[in-house]
Amino acid sequence: MFLRFVPWSGKDPVRDTLGCLRLIACREDTARALPDDLAEGAYEAWQKARRDIFDEWAFATDPANLQPKVRPALRAAADNIRKFPPPGVSQERLVYLLESLEAPWGARIERAIREAMEGLTGSAASASVTEKVKLLGLQPYRAPDPLPPIETDEIVLVCWMAVDSEAAK
Repeated sequence: MFLRFVPWSGKDPVRDTLGCLRLIACREDTARALPDDLAEGAYEAWQKARRDIFDEWAFATDPANLQPKVRPALRAAADNIRKFPPPGVSQERLVYLLESLEAPWGARIERAIREAMEGLTGSAASASVTEKVKLLGLQPYRAPDPLPPIETDEIVLVCWMAVDSEAAK
């Protein structure tokens, strides 16, 4: 299910659910009314929402768009391990280690890996990173499967609501 808030101003639709819900929040005693211009604008708003949902879905059908964004320190650690493989690590474990580093981890993990390499070079840095990966329990990233392609007519409207912030004042 996709939720969209289509601003009357013509700006891009709001995609995130919490953002949409914040925009439609009102009090229990808020007056309910549907001015003609808002009712007529519902059709255009639905077309914008449908197009935006289609675009988001189409983006998720391309495997290239699902590849992880690897932070710089994690890329550097993986490059170091490729140049200076830790001694005694099997080829299988090396691939596991590299796939665990080349993943979309956040700043906290990046900082921990950077600290593990701090002041070290070559094999010593690789050994330190290997231990840190094990300590943090990092695992290889598996990109989600791409979504199947769809047509815009497969996107159906379940519910809509018009919100007039001017009328609420």
